[in-house]
Amino acid sequence: MNVPAALKSITSHGLVGAQPASSEAGDLSLEQEAELLRQIHRHRLGGVGVRALEAGTLGLSDDSAAALIEQHDAAMSASLRIEIEMLSLSSLLSDRGIDHRLLKGAALAHGYGADPADRPFRDVDLLIRGSDIDRAVEVLTRAGGERLIEELRPGFDRRFGKSVTMRRNGVEIDLHRLLAWGPFGVFMHPQDLFVLPSSVRIGAREVPTLSPTDHLLHACLHVALGQVEPALINCRDIALLSRSTIDWDRFIETVERWKCAPAIRRAFAATARSVSVELGLPDALSEMLEAADPAADQAALAPYVVSGDRYKAMARSMLGVLPPADRVPFAIAVGLPAGTSIRDRAKEAFKKAR
Repeated sequence: MNVPAALKSITSHGLVGAQPASSEAGDLSLEQEAELLRQIHRHRLGGVGVRALEAGTLGLSDDSAAALIEQHDAAMSASLRIEIEMLSLSSLLSDRGIDHRLLKGAALAHGYGADPADRPFRDVDLLIRGSDIDRAVEVLTRAGGERLIEELRPGFDRRFGKSVTMRRNGVEIDLHRLLAWGPFGVFMHPQDLFVLPSSVRIGAREVPTLSPTDHLLHACLHVALGQVEPALINCRDIALLSRSTIDWDRFIETVERWKCAPAIRRAFAATARSVSVELGLPDALSEMLEAADPAADQAALAPYVVSGDRYKAMARSMLGVLPPADRVPFAIAVGLPAGTSIRDRAKEAFKKAR
């Protein structure tokens, strides 16, 4: 077994229908084991890696096994600290009457899979209505939160932004308005995500979150649009969610309404490469995935997979699909943020030209 095969086996461990290859101790060299541990850390697979180790489907030397367990313990310690902060933030927002939904890490850890310890996470992700985003930032600021990046122009967050990143008690917090930015974000209708109330129990508290169907939509968008090289734990999320109670009619209708089929195709293709299980997708969705125009998909996804400045590429593409009335204020906010002047920008452009 080589490192990519071992990584795929770990990603698939515990999934319905998974048939991971057995790896006896000694199958990997010490150099390969070291590389595997680096990849497990990068892809946040420590939880399922430890489970595979315990089940005997991952064989490691004693030193590497101890290092994997230590790595996982550190990730769980961080996740627990983040979880405690998340519960505090959710209570704070609820007390102020701000509707919100828990996204990604903590919600998936407690709502899906065999054990919350299988799914580490690195920050708090909360969906906020665009009309409430400014008030949510104010509430968190008064409670000791610090905004990490200033708003480009007044009103940008609620009109054009994807999320506001803050920090409190050493924990990063993302207050999302959208599930993704750039051209695909323009066609999203985030109010759809507040239609089906759902919650996840964490400790003694019921925390509002997305329905399984909307979680799957978000997981797909995150894999396709969030990173050039998606983390394997995010592909595992898609595999887990696909086997849960999904309203496939709603899923397909939302994909069509949000015009995000190219992203969904990319996400399911990445997942199929990453896990050794059948996803069990319905025929209607399979037909949608197969009805692709590769050139059109490539053009639509290009801003998200560039090797250079993704933000600039997404902003440029976003400008082309915004309603005409939004284009000038968006261009001014992105090209001339508050606190800068035309002279400053001209000097910067001249310096780059030279």
